[in-house]
Amino acid sequence: MNKLFKNFFTKSNMLLKWIILSIITGVITGVVGGFFHKAIEFVTKLRTENGYIILLLPIGGVAIALLYRLCNHPLNTNTVIQGANDGEYVPPLITPFIFIGATITHLLGGSAGREGAALQIGGGIGATIGQTIHLTRIELKTMVVCGMAGAFSAIFTTPVTAAVFAVEVATIGNIHYFQLLPSLIASLVAFTITKSLGNNILSYTVAIPEITTMTSLKVMILAILVGLLGIIFCLTLQKTELLMKKLFKKDWLIALSGGVIIILMTLIVGNQDYNGTGMNIINKALAGKAILYAFILKLLFTAVTLGAGLKGGEIVPAFFVGATFGVTASLVLGLDPTFGAAIGMICMFCSITNCMLAAAILGAELFGAKGILFFALACIVSHIVSGNFGLYSKQKLSYSRCGTEKIDLYTH
Repeated sequence: MNKLFKNFFTKSNMLLKWIILSIITGVITGVVGGFFHKAIEFVTKLRTENGYIILLLPIGGVAIALLYRLCNHPLNTNTVIQGANDGEYVPPLITPFIFIGATITHLLGGSAGREGAALQIGGGIGATIGQTIHLTRIELKTMVVCGMAGAFSAIFTTPVTAAVFAVEVATIGNIHYFQLLPSLIASLVAFTITKSLGNNILSYTVAIPEITTMTSLKVMILAILVGLLGIIFCLTLQKTELLMKKLFKKDWLIALSGGVIIILMTLIVGNQDYNGTGMNIINKALAGKAILYAFILKLLFTAVTLGAGLKGGEIVPAFFVGATFGVTASLVLGLDPTFGAAIGMICMFCSITNCMLAAAILGAELFGAKGILFFALACIVSHIVSGNFGLYSKQKLSYSRCGTEKIDLYTH
C-alpha cells in the first residue's frame, strides 16, 4: 500500500509540474507569438499600401546578415529540432533574432512564411525557460516541444495541429506520447491568448465530395503529384542556397544579391502577389481561383528569399504552392477546385515536414472533420511518395516509408 501511495504521489507531482510548466510556456509563447502575428500582419499591410518599400530589401537583407553575426551558434529551425531530439543547447538569442529578421523580411517583400519562424520563437522560449530553471537534458527536450507547440498555435491558430506537429516533427516514426499533454496545454493556452489579442482564427469552407471509389482514386493521384512536388520544393530550396553561397561567398553579399534578384523578379511579374506570406493568394485558391503557374513562381521567389539568408518560414509558402497547384491539378482530375486546393495544401505540408498525423489533423481543423477520410488518405500517400526528403536536415527518420525496417537516417 505504501509503495502504491508513493508511486501515485510521484506521478501526481510530475504531472502537476508539467501542467504548471506548460501553462507558463503557453502564456509566454502566446503573448510573443500573438504579437509576432500582429507584427507580420501590420508590416504586410504597410508594404502592400506602399509598394516602393520593396526597393529596400537588399539593405534589409544585409542588416539581417550582420545581426546574425552577433551569435556564435547557428540560429535556425534545425537548432530547435536538435533541442527537441537530444536536449542540445538552444541559444536564447534565436527568439528575438528570428522575430526581428522575419519582420524585416516581410516588411520589405521577401517571400517567406511565419510558421517556421514560430518553431524557432517557441523552441527558443521553451529552451530558455528550461535552461533558466536548470531542467535535466531529457526534460529540456519536452520544454522545447512545448514552446514549439505554443508559438505555432499562437501564430497559425490551429491548436491541435500545433501540439501534434511539435511532438511529431523532431523524430518521424518515434512519438513520445507523454509530450502530447504538455504540448497540448501550451498550445491551448497560447491559442486562447492570441484569440484574445484579436488575431484572425483560420477556418475555410470547401466543397467536400461524397466518398466514392473514383473520388478516392483522384485524391490519391493528386496526393502523389503533390508528394513529388514536395520533393522538388525541398530540393529547390537546398540547391538555391548552395548556389547563392557558391556565387557570392560572403553572407552580406549573398543577402544583398538575393534582395536585388527578388526586386527584379517582382518587376518582371508586375505585381507583389509572390512577396510576403501570400495568404491572400492562398485564400483565393481555397475559393477555387488561381493562376495556373502560380505555384512555380512562388517556389522560385521563396527559394531566392531563403537562399539569400532572409528570415521567415517555409511552411506558408508551401501552403501557397500546394493550394495553387491543387487548383490547377483539379482542372485535369475533375475535382472541385476548392477541395483540390485543400488537398494540395495539406499534402504539401505533409511532404515537406514528414508530419503525416499533424497534416491530417490540420485538414480537419481548417476545413472541417467531414473530409477527414480524404485528408488522412491523401497525407498517407504523399508521406510515402516524398521518401526521405524534408525541409529540416536534423530531422530523424526512424523507419522506412515502404516497410517496417528501422533506418535511423536524417532527411535530405
